[in-house]
Amino acid sequence: MLYIGKTVLWYPVGDTSTRPCPALVLSVGDESLNLAIIQEGLRNVAFKDGVRFVKDPKVNDADKMENGLWDYTQNEQPIVSIPPKKEAAK
Repeated sequence: MLYIGKTVLWYPVGDTSTRPCPALVLSVGDESLNLAIIQEGLRNVAFKDGVRFVKDPKVNDADKMENGLWDYTQNEQPIVSIPPKKEAAK
């Protein structure tokens, strides 16, 4: 479950093979998060808007390069993926 203040992992340029940075969720959008990122060796936090989930099928290379990607921490990986609600037929 996502909420403001939750800690997630942020991958710069979307490269999940690199070491992630911890980040705090500032807001939750329909398709992305706004994050405050704590980077090693820096005194100030970095802010990123529009960060998409690592398994988001809509993510493209431009999104990854500009905003990176976020993921759950190891202890909070969802066990079951809940599919989005389907719109009722009209």
